[in-house]
Amino acid sequence: MLIDFENQRFEIAFNRVPLHFRVLKDKNYNISYKGKGIDVEKVVLADSVTVQLYPKMNLGDQALEIFYKEPGEIAKDDFRIVMDNIIDMDGNKLDYSETYSLMQFREFFVQQRKPVVQYPDKHLYMDKNWPIFQDQPIIKPDNYDDFWMNTPLRNEGAIIK
Repeated sequence: MLIDFENQRFEIAFNRVPLHFRVLKDKNYNISYKGKGIDVEKVVLADSVTVQLYPKMNLGDQALEIFYKEPGEIAKDDFRIVMDNIIDMDGNKLDYSETYSLMQFREFFVQQRKPVVQYPDKHLYMDKNWPIFQDQPIIKPDNYDDFWMNTPLRNEGAIIK
């Protein structure tokens, strides 16, 4: 929310495009300054995401105290604005969130740790210049039956020993 002292109005900028018929209702805004309410006389849509609120400026209205002070004399903490029934074009309601209880599946891989006694032949290493799933060698260990291998589908040309 921004106070426009020159034009004597409040401006609210949304981060998403609101539904125009909802955002133009003055009853959807409740503004107070130092605990006293400010009545909104007119709501204008400046652009697709900016709303201008013109307060009532009659004698005794709280808005007169704001707009006839110096901007430095007004503290941000003295203001409170509550907006209700404002929905964006995607149907998201302002200040409303839903929580979901979801189960997430994760795979956990454990390999047997073996000290390297002898390195495999040079042609069995992965070729770093090729994509991961294109003609890369896949080697079956001697104790293959002791492990469950989650390997990619075998491609033609892959080396399996």
